[in-house]
Amino acid sequence: MVAAPSPAGRRVLALIAELKALEATSWDTDQEAASVRNSELCDAIEAIGKSITSRPIASLSDIIDRAILAAYACEPHGGRLIPDDVGGLQAAYIADTLALAGIRQDQCNVDFMAA
Repeated sequence: MVAAPSPAGRRVLALIAELKALEATSWDTDQEAASVRNSELCDAIEAIGKSITSRPIASLSDIIDRAILAAYACEPHGGRLIPDDVGGLQAAYIADTLALAGIRQDQCNVDFMAA
């Protein structure tokens, strides 16, 4: 059995990659355009995320999609996920679920750290 995100999850990853590329380059050249595009990308990710989470979990792809969204949403400190749960189980769960799908943590907008 191959673990992979659904087409919606893959779209979220593509939008995150575009968002990261935007953050790395466009803010220096045209802040207004970058701000508009940033908002568009975030809105698109949110809309797809609502679609993903409104469906019941029926497959491993559904779990992977949710892990991608969780990793994207957990960016509290400069892009570094700092788990506040006991023993860091939340971060471990997200990282393990992503690993099942062959998705690197940096694709999801966060780095994982020990608490």
